[in-house]
Amino acid sequence: MLRSVSGLVSSPHIINPVKTTSSALFQASRRAISAVSEPSAIQGTGDSFGYKGIQFSSADLDSLSGGMGSLSQSDPSKMIQHRSEVLKDALSRPSEDGRPGHYNFLGTDSGLSAISVIIGGKGRVGPYAGGWQGNAQSSRRLAQILGACPDLLHVSFEEPGNLAAEFNGFIRKASQIQHLLQRQAASPSAPLGKLTHGDIQFEDTVILADLEQGFRNFQKTRDGVNWCIQNGVNVIHIEDQGRSKRCGHLGGKELASSPDFFDTLKVANFAAQQALGPEQASQQWVQFVARTDALSAERIEYSDNLKDINHPDYPYIDWTKGVSADGQYLYLKQGNHPETGIPYGLSLSIDRSAHIIDQGLAPFVWMETPTGDLHMAKAFVDGVNERLAVSGKRGRFLYNHSPSFEWDIQTFVHAEPLAKEVGEFIATDIFPSFQSNPNRELACDRIQAFISKQGDSLLGDTEFSRDLLTEILGNGLDLARGPEFWGDALSNIKSEVNALPFGLQHYRIEKLMDKVKQKSYRPERHIANCIVANRLKSYERQLQSIGVELNLCTLPEWHAKTLGMTELAAQFADEGINGFVQQYQRPARKAFEQGNHPLYSHQTWSGVPVEVELNQLMGSQDTSILSGSTEAQDRATATSIDHLQKENS
Repeated sequence: MLRSVSGLVSSPHIINPVKTTSSALFQASRRAISAVSEPSAIQGTGDSFGYKGIQFSSADLDSLSGGMGSLSQSDPSKMIQHRSEVLKDALSRPSEDGRPGHYNFLGTDSGLSAISVIIGGKGRVGPYAGGWQGNAQSSRRLAQILGACPDLLHVSFEEPGNLAAEFNGFIRKASQIQHLLQRQAASPSAPLGKLTHGDIQFEDTVILADLEQGFRNFQKTRDGVNWCIQNGVNVIHIEDQGRSKRCGHLGGKELASSPDFFDTLKVANFAAQQALGPEQASQQWVQFVARTDALSAERIEYSDNLKDINHPDYPYIDWTKGVSADGQYLYLKQGNHPETGIPYGLSLSIDRSAHIIDQGLAPFVWMETPTGDLHMAKAFVDGVNERLAVSGKRGRFLYNHSPSFEWDIQTFVHAEPLAKEVGEFIATDIFPSFQSNPNRELACDRIQAFISKQGDSLLGDTEFSRDLLTEILGNGLDLARGPEFWGDALSNIKSEVNALPFGLQHYRIEKLMDKVKQKSYRPERHIANCIVANRLKSYERQLQSIGVELNLCTLPEWHAKTLGMTELAAQFADEGINGFVQQYQRPARKAFEQGNHPLYSHQTWSGVPVEVELNQLMGSQDTSILSGSTEAQDRATATSIDHLQKENS
């Protein structure tokens, strides 16, 4: 059992984790848990009054364990150890698309979202219990009183662990449900229904949590880390902001001094080792990520110690501005160093991060950035590694793909100049010869060579898909021919279509032509959009190429939920139930039938199979809860329709 921070509960330290694959560890963990939890097969001897407690068989007790689902309700140290191995495995092997080892996190504000992330993440995406979720999206006590709050440290130290506890509850229940469905998969008439998806390793996940700036209190840092560990969080990030902490993409950010930040990380490590044993220092079952906001911070908390020219922060303070009017802050230098040309904030970020890794305070570092500039990310990675090279070390890195960035807008602005050059190249160098020799493959090769030379290799411009190159070619040729030709060609195609007998294909072509017409004649803009599409698709691959291993998207659920429910409400107001069917039920059912969206069966995945199994074990006849549901009836109808269609095809 895990040792509590208070010291009231004691236990042996965790043994060194077995060096094996995630799958093998999965089975090994189950055997270890079963060995501990399996009840004795020998009947108890009873007490002096002759009383003997009722005893259930091991098979019955195991039937609701969820297979590996018991991990998320066992000794938390087992969860930490297992999830640590999952992360190490993901970071040690390339992904299926050939990228270096990596792991991704999506900000989630509920247990349901957490298991959705696990189902869709293909073993490479886990849930994130972030500050934004606790402040702005929490359904817990804070929201009941205040509603949504800005990310200005309205949360308390226990919130990340509380959210992780909810994740674990849903992970445990999902594992139990899948375990029951798998056991009954061979019996189509079973009351729990049929398994419609592959084997999802719900326990093979990693949880990242946001412990803010440690709440600027050693005890709160210690308690926050311990509570995260109690709830199976194995990656924790802590930042260097000051007392008035805020979202990294708000203005007026302040920093704690470097020594204060280092001390906070020191306390975090102390808490982890107190909970998991001194072996945590070498095994790193819990990984800390040290985040710095120095790149775009404006001020630093005042201390007389900062006046010492040997203080690590001294060179970065603008001493000409003096102390703030309230006496609480000094101002940080802005802009670039006049001799090196390097931003002061970048240099301070590198200084702090290199020191943290060198002193063993955190293996991963993260520099919060105001834009998605890959060149700034690379400068940070290279700077930290250059600083560490003298001690024979290298940094490990997390990058935040923040939804606070307008990704389309930022990327489009930088793509426009290149799009203009590409359009001109096609019009002047490709179009004349293409008239007599319309070789698309050759033209696409020439376009790729031109973009590779004129573009930015760090942004992925050296590798476009054939589809994107063909689309760029078409737009470049349209540019060369002019708007009149474009309009005439569209009219000619429409006339040819209208000459055909009306039917489904006729109708669909008309719809497609309407879509083309709506895009209008804007070839350079369309070329820019192709460049944007390629750069965004290449973005994570390029991050991995410079050494980033952990990828985070902090608050996607805010946008997914708000847009989804707003659009649904609008359609429901206009079209009633058809709005829901068109927007959600129909695409969700299609994904379900393809084996990609088991949660479509909401009665099943809310936990009905677990209650049915329990009723059966207790001898109750109340076992038709699911088999008699509309969900089961509609699935049976869908199966019969599908069978009939196959017979008639």
